[in-house]
Amino acid sequence: MSEKRAVVIGGGIAGMCAARALSDFFDRVVVIERDKYPEGVTGRAGVPQSRMFHTLIERGRREVEALFPGFHRLMDLRGAPRVSFGFNAALMSPRGWGPPLPFPRIRGLFTSRGLLECTMRDLFRKVPNVELLEETEVTRLLASPRDNRMVCHGVEVRSRAGGDSRTGARTVSRSPSRSSRPTPTQRSSCARCSTRKVPFSRGRSGARERLEPVASR
Repeated sequence: MSEKRAVVIGGGIAGMCAARALSDFFDRVVVIERDKYPEGVTGRAGVPQSRMFHTLIERGRREVEALFPGFHRLMDLRGAPRVSFGFNAALMSPRGWGPPLPFPRIRGLFTSRGLLECTMRDLFRKVPNVELLEETEVTRLLASPRDNRMVCHGVEVRSRAGGDSRTGARTVSRSPSRSSRPTPTQRSSCARCSTRKVPFSRGRSGARERLEPVASR
């Protein structure tokens, strides 16, 4: 019997969750990530908002715990508190301070993006049938006609250290980071989807701004 293999493009939070879910149904799951994972709790280039404060709400925490048993305990040991605004944490909005609550309404796990990814990655590496390809870019989706439609059956990848290769798969899941370029889809033989540009007036959240000194009066 041939090996059932799945490929996940992007090894961030969404990619790790997708790969972990697929690992229950495939013999082997290959995760392709263009960045090199940092050592410890550190941001990476593919996640520009990593230095911002993050909150994992209660339902999300439960779902991550179901995929990665021991996640909550490890986050607790690493100092990520569970808080509920108005109960054990104060919240200030443009309207002022929020009112205190006698009981928690919505709990959240307060953490940095670096700690969240690092903890999930530590547990993710323990999944036996998952392979991580770091510093590797997907250059093309491989597709062929089947039942009057194009079906993706693999990807072409290029290591940043040099060299091209192909990886076949029964399933291809794309979970890229915000800074990833959509070149694999554009270079595949699949039909392009219609696109629509949405104007916006604000820059990306978390962008660095230079503050000019103001002379004291």
